[in-house]
Amino acid sequence: MPAVTRPLMSDDSNSAMADRAQLRRVIGQLAKGDVLMVTRLDRLARSTRDLLNTLGTIAQAGAAARAFARLATHGPTRRQRAAASC
Repeated sequence: MPAVTRPLMSDDSNSAMADRAQLRRVIGQLAKGDVLMVTRLDRLARSTRDLLNTLGTIAQAGAAARAFARLATHGPTRRQRAAASC
């Protein structure tokens, strides 16, 4: 059976003080087996602790979170590597 997708929300807030009501709403609607897709994991939280708490809440609902892009946590960027090779 093919996967069924349904858009739950779109949020382009970039303020650290932005109200997270939409995120709380979508997490509250997650059911067992759902996968919450985000562009990057940092879109789910404002801090590492907040991210861990949010992922824990998602897991308690029996759901999962997946990100389209990985977070760069260390090492030189592609631009820095290119500049160093010149």
